[in-house]
Amino acid sequence: MVSPNSNPFTQINKDITTTFQSISQWSGFNTSIQEIECDRFCVSAVLDRQVTICVPFTVYGNIPKDNSDYAEVIASRMAELFGGSSYSLQWGKYISPKVGLISEPSVVVSSHTTTQRLEEVWPILLQLVAQLKTDLGQEAIALTVDHKLLLISTT
Repeated sequence: MVSPNSNPFTQINKDITTTFQSISQWSGFNTSIQEIECDRFCVSAVLDRQVTICVPFTVYGNIPKDNSDYAEVIASRMAELFGGSSYSLQWGKYISPKVGLISEPSVVVSSHTTTQRLEEVWPILLQLVAQLKTDLGQEAIALTVDHKLLLISTT
């Protein structure tokens, strides 16, 4: 347990050092922890929450459309909200109650954050997803928080 007067990152830095030593021994590296001068770095932040928004490359369910501009807006907005974002292209399939089987590319925009920041921006994030859903004419938009999928639809 961390005492209230201690630096919360001290244990994390010790864990990193221990992990590096274990990896070095396991992998056969001849580098010691002192050789990489670990005293020159430390963990300065722990962002223990992950948020992703899936930007589909279709409109109105199954009509293909390059939505790169929307992906860029979502990535920029998430960077503003959380301090950074990354994104990648994926392909997926799902069953739509209205259209049937849909196969589509999409861009997954991801950010890491703290619980406090996530709680602060949660209403803004939901508005962003709801607007994306409306603009693209989708039944729902996938939002994940800590690997839990939330399908955001509006009434």
